[in-house]
Amino acid sequence: MWLVKTLAINFVLSAAIFLGLTLASGPTTETIRRALKATAPAQVLRLQDRGSTDSWRPMLAAYQQKLDDPRSDLYATFFVDRVKFQYPPSSLLLFDLFPRSMINLADLTRLVGPLKRRLDELSRIAVGLTVLASVLILERGLRRLTPDRPAPHPQVAASIGLSLAVGLTFYPLLVGHFIGQIQVFLNALLALAVLFSVIGRPTLAGMCFGACCLVKPQYGLVLLWSLLRRQWRFTLGLVGVLLPGLAISIARFGLADHLRYLDVVRELSRVGEAFWFNQSVNGLLNRLLENGSALLASPRVPSEFPPYHPV
Repeated sequence: MWLVKTLAINFVLSAAIFLGLTLASGPTTETIRRALKATAPAQVLRLQDRGSTDSWRPMLAAYQQKLDDPRSDLYATFFVDRVKFQYPPSSLLLFDLFPRSMINLADLTRLVGPLKRRLDELSRIAVGLTVLASVLILERGLRRLTPDRPAPHPQVAASIGLSLAVGLTFYPLLVGHFIGQIQVFLNALLALAVLFSVIGRPTLAGMCFGACCLVKPQYGLVLLWSLLRRQWRFTLGLVGVLLPGLAISIARFGLADHLRYLDVVRELSRVGEAFWFNQSVNGLLNRLLENGSALLASPRVPSEFPPYHPV
């Protein structure tokens, strides 16, 4: 029943968005069409469209700079060019998996080229994998509720169908694909980590988190949890991926760039973000204080940060 209620709430909110956008501009055909497209259920249709390059353009800009001059400062892209490459050097190991002939920043910026097409394909797979893993997590959890009384097949089919619908209409999951974020891949890894934990494979779960830490070190907080809770197999899996990946990254890009990343994190914590995609406390405060543009990126510098604010 809670799944039915969730879908009902989703439908009511979607209808409210539709009516609000329609009434705001008058009931024209074009306005109604735009209002329908803005609702969460309609967003799944956009999975077939090409995504943007929110993560990929800054990452590839930094990667190409390093290819052109291996001795250059990797984060000159961030501090000098003001391009939002906010990830550690280890995140760029992803591009080493692609043929060098596919690495073309110009094509990526124009949303064309073999690398962009491949990234879009992998992004769709990651979205599907996240939803599928979530469905399996739900099914496993429901089965644990009544281990001695298996659910009838129609009930199982209904729960799977409803959870698929909920997953495919979850806007925060889909928007990562639309704007071209590496977070889509991290979402899939996190969903798999939970699934592996549920089915009793903590080592594999830790390995998924270890891979996430190579892109966003903040996920390393879960390492503290695993140590405090004495989840040794989970810890082994996480460290078993994180340390070799970090060693490869240092050998590939140099220790100086990894230490330089600390300056990037310090700067990010100082100014933060105002754009509405950012849902951190920092982002909420910047919008509350009207510090920076919340609705539109700067037309002059699309990756511009809000000014420093003492609050």
